[in-house]
Amino acid sequence: MKKRLFLLCLLAVSLLQANAENHGRYLELGIGGGLHSMQYTGFTGNNSTTPGGGGQLYLTYRYMFHEHWGIGAGFDLTYLHASATFDHTDGAGHAFGDWKEQQNLLNLNIPVGIYFQTPVCEKWDFMWGAGAKLSFHEYNNFYASGRMDDVDRVFGGHIAEKDFPKIGCEIYADLGFHYAVSERILLYIGLYGSYGPTNHKRGTDTPLYAVNKDDKGVEHGIYHGMLNSDACAKAHSYTVGLKFGITFNFPSQSELDALPDEELGTEDEENRKTWHELEME
Repeated sequence: MKKRLFLLCLLAVSLLQANAENHGRYLELGIGGGLHSMQYTGFTGNNSTTPGGGGQLYLTYRYMFHEHWGIGAGFDLTYLHASATFDHTDGAGHAFGDWKEQQNLLNLNIPVGIYFQTPVCEKWDFMWGAGAKLSFHEYNNFYASGRMDDVDRVFGGHIAEKDFPKIGCEIYADLGFHYAVSERILLYIGLYGSYGPTNHKRGTDTPLYAVNKDDKGVEHGIYHGMLNSDACAKAHSYTVGLKFGITFNFPSQSELDALPDEELGTEDEENRKTWHELEME
């Protein structure tokens, strides 16, 4: 996971810096939370789904190549929770009644997108962004309970990595406001949403519950879970929530030049002198 993250972030940052005029750079760290769930389709029999809550940690770097426009990349670690209640008779003939399964998933996402920002008043900026995410599935587990073949049963476990799509994609959008605490530090609050076109369910006709025999002929029941069986056809992830973050502003040279001398800190003065010395050369 660390190797993938390092290589993808290195590539994204290199693309951001390529031959574009600098109108400001921003590094944002934050958290978000809201509806983080799955949309299931293709059930047999009666069914209902209940959206679940979740959260995320994120880090985003934005490079402004225009006064209002920029591009950004980063990563987020997102937790999703979903549950479905359904009646189902699987391929092995086992009948499930009022059966409920809960899913928990953890994904590492690499977002790359385009951003727009503009001042609203003295200390407030409006910002929106949209783009795509490369999503790596990192962990999952499930908990299921109900009546199977007229007997109350409970199962728990996780889907093996080989039986779960490891890489997917998502589309996302952000909408929010920055409040300037100082020239270098801003606070962010906003809405976010995403949808994953990638089907998280493995295409399989495996029954929801199967009985296998071991080498000694002893039978063992295996509950495969919704996402690795014939219980549903498709499962897509989605998120809608609220973000809070702290943003560090690395101003461009034009922004430094526009500041009155009394508002410049020692570091800003050195930056201004360095740039002017380079221009003189």
